[in-house]
Amino acid sequence: MWAWDWSRNISGRVCREYDDLIEVLWNVVVSNDCRDKWRWTLDEDGEFKVKTLTGLIEEKTFQVESDGHDTLWNNLVPKKVNIFVWKARKDSLKVLEADIQHANTLASDFPREYDGACVQMRMSYSPAAQFFLFFVQWSDCHLAGALGLLRILIFQVYDDGTTTMSTHERKASIREFYGIIYPSLMQLQSGMTDSEERNQKKVCMERYRKRENEDYSHCSDIDIEREEECGICMEMNSKLVLPKCNHSMCSNCYNDWRTRSLSCPFCRVSLKRVDSSELWVYVDYKEAVDVATITKENLKRFFMYIDKLPLIVPDSNFDTYDSHLM
Repeated sequence: MWAWDWSRNISGRVCREYDDLIEVLWNVVVSNDCRDKWRWTLDEDGEFKVKTLTGLIEEKTFQVESDGHDTLWNNLVPKKVNIFVWKARKDSLKVLEADIQHANTLASDFPREYDGACVQMRMSYSPAAQFFLFFVQWSDCHLAGALGLLRILIFQVYDDGTTTMSTHERKASIREFYGIIYPSLMQLQSGMTDSEERNQKKVCMERYRKRENEDYSHCSDIDIEREEECGICMEMNSKLVLPKCNHSMCSNCYNDWRTRSLSCPFCRVSLKRVDSSELWVYVDYKEAVDVATITKENLKRFFMYIDKLPLIVPDSNFDTYDSHLM
């Protein structure tokens, strides 16, 4: 996280103080369970926000200008030994590149159905980024992306190894990558595999088949149909269940009855403090969707989103990102 370049060796009290400071900085932990999404935990000192951490570092150092670069000098070092300090954002491009590689690995497991092509991504930067090389290298990649210096190019890779790179690509911003594309691939990857789904179905069928046969052996078709009907309008609509007395009715009858009375139409239990969010909803077997169907629908939505991204015309305005240039 922090890089130190000493023009001379330090020793004694200064060395111990800097060892303590480096130890604190290397034990910084980022947590997302806070309101502002950023909080830093510093050893024994408890939790600090980013501004507090910045203030802690600025207490140890003060900033001056040197040769056009921001240089941090420490007032504890004899004769102000020069310390070059770079923040964690210096690795922002490397983190983005690693996330793109991870996204490509995830996307390779989800080919299209009709042609078997897999979505792959790469980073590109504009020629203007070469003039702002220092800015692109040390700034936050989100800021560079917002200024049009960086973007994500999306292409397809087929089973035979051919690709649409540089011939038919779509572009996405850094914000779209981290906001939709990457989370969607993570969600698809977290679903159950086909083997896990088959095993789960097998266990459920063996567990409930006998019980289901016993229940239906004592029920006629009329009883089954009556069970699915609303107790008020006698229509086979989706039903709501009251949380206090467990009586059920369709949503239309409940809304109509609630405007006229605050009690259950069957047992007169008070519904005065019952909120609509507390009602139970009957789930019909036709409405139950297995994990494979959900994954298939999510994958379909993912490809639809990719296909709606802007298509770019091959030109030389943007070049492929090369980490060696940075």
